Amino acid sequence: MTNEDHLMIQSSIYGELRPESHQLYHFVKGMVGFQAMRDFALLPYEDTPFYILHSIEEEISFILLPANQVEGYAFEIDAATAELLELIHPEDAITMLVVNMHEGEISVNLRAPVLLHPAAQKGCQYVIHDQQVPLRYLLNKGGDHPART
Repeated sequence: MTNEDHLMIQSSIYGELRPESHQLYHFVKGMVGFQAMRDFALLPYEDTPFYILHSIEEEISFILLPANQVEGYAFEIDAATAELLELIHPEDAITMLVVNMHEGEISVNLRAPVLLHPAAQKGCQYVIHDQQVPLRYLLNKGGDHPART
């Protein structure tokens, strides 16, 4: 990622994206199912609470929603993940949820949140193995289960 201040991503979905250097994140392990892609830009999706996480290397993107949009959603980050993200305090991580659309329903994945550490510009997708946490939380119906950990 050289010349980061002038990076331009041409997206067939979002058009021309010009992330600033502070919007670039390195994912040491990539995203689930896309482990080969490590570098992403995080940009606000205009006039919405959503964000675009777009690969710098490929034409792959994800829509993210800040986790604070799901009432009562909380979990603990393990020490290995905190170290991976260079977190001194786990609460310094920003938690985002991957948005999915299926048969006209909009949901977020509560079991695999995206964790970001802005100061280190590192991110990861954190898999929660607690089966009590619903995989799919419906946004347009307020969820099919209460969000809990």
